[in-house]
Parts: sequence; C-alpha cells; structure tokens
Amino acid sequence: MKLSTFCVSFLLAARLVSGDTRASAFASPSNDRSAVNISGGAQIKTTRWAPFARLSTTHRPSVMISIDDIPSNTADDTLKTGDIQSWWGNVRTSLSPDDEDGVTLKQKLAKKGFAAFATYIFLGNFSSVSLLSCAWYVFSVRTGVSPIAPGQWKPFLAVLSGFLAINVAIKPVKISVALAATPLTERAMGCLKHKCHGSKSLTTGLVLSFLIVAALCSLSGGVIVASTLAGVPVFAS
Repeated sequence: MKLSTFCVSFLLAARLVSGDTRASAFASPSNDRSAVNISGGAQIKTTRWAPFARLSTTHRPSVMISIDDIPSNTADDTLKTGDIQSWWGNVRTSLSPDDEDGVTLKQKLAKKGFAAFATYIFLGNFSSVSLLSCAWYVFSVRTGVSPIAPGQWKPFLAVLSGFLAINVAIKPVKISVALAATPLTERAMGCLKHKCHGSKSLTTGLVLSFLIVAALCSLSGGVIVASTLAGVPVFAS
C-alpha cells in the first residue's frame, strides 16, 4: 500500500515538472511581468505560463507607399504641358520691346537667323492675306463689283490702306510670335535637312519655295472666299 502511494506521488510530481517545462517553452517574452536586478547590472526575468501566447497577433512593421512612388503614364502629358508653358513663356518674354541691353525686336529677330526670318515671313503673309481678304469682302459688299473690275482698283486701294494700317500696328506682335515659334521652325528645318542628306542650300531653297507657294495659295483662297461670301464674282462676266 505504501509502495503504491509512493508511485502515484512520484508520477504526479513528474507530471507537474513536465507541465512546468512545457509552460516555460510556450511563454512569450511580451508577457514578462517581473525582473530581478543583480549587482553586476544583469537582469534575470521570470516568466509566467501563457498557453495562448503563440495565438497572439504578431505585430509586423507596416510599409508605407507614397502616391508619388506609384508609376504613372502621364510623363508624355507632363512633357507636353512643359513645352506649352515654355512656348508661352517665350511669347511673353519676346513681347517686351527691349531687353536690359536695349536689344529691339528686329535685332532679336536678326540674331535668330534664317529660321526666325522664315517664321516671320510666314506669319506676315498670313496676316496680310487675311486683311486683304477682309478689304476685298468689304469693298465688294459696298460697291457690288469686283475690285479688279475696270476703274475699281484705286477705290479698292483706299479701302485696303485702312486694313494695312492694322497690319503695321500689329507688327511687334508678329515679331514676338515669330521669335517664340522659331524653335519649332528650327526643328522642322532640322528634319528637312536630314532628309536632304545634310544639304543646307537645298533645305533653304525648299523652305523659300514653300513660303512662296503658301503665300500664293493663301492669297487665292482668301480672295475666293471673300468673293463667295460677298456674292460678287472675282471676274466680271
């Protein structure tokens, strides 16, 4: 009887010892409640049994992603917007009549070279043809005849002179716009020169030919449109 009681007690003690060992193995450092300071500066931490410590939520560092880090497909739009802003800035800068050094608009245009000259000629032809078409329309509506009819040329020149005064007044604006648009002309001429195998003289000749053809076509088209709107034929039958 004593022997059986001793065996039962021994088994219970072994059971308790094994249970404490498992409890210490599952203990979590986050559940430490006490620490004993030693004179040497070290600490001995005592832990309690926490059977559900492994079930606790593990906190991991979160990763913050900024909107700026997300790649977008708006690089081309940004570049285009930047080009437009740069072009408008050139227009505003060139609208000033003089620089700090006293450089006039004509001198600015001369320094830009042939590309600026070609741009100014193109804009000048466009404005002149537009004003001539307006004068043609006004004269045809007032008189009911074409300006090239016999005896109508001098009266038409009187009407045209008033519109040409507008063209003179907007000359600084034309020069300013030509200066701002010169980089575009330079790019176009660069592509044309590449097509012409680097021939500068051939490129210049093609540009001048284009200006002449564009002026003649715009003049003819402007006169036809003005005559059609006025209801007066260009050539009297």
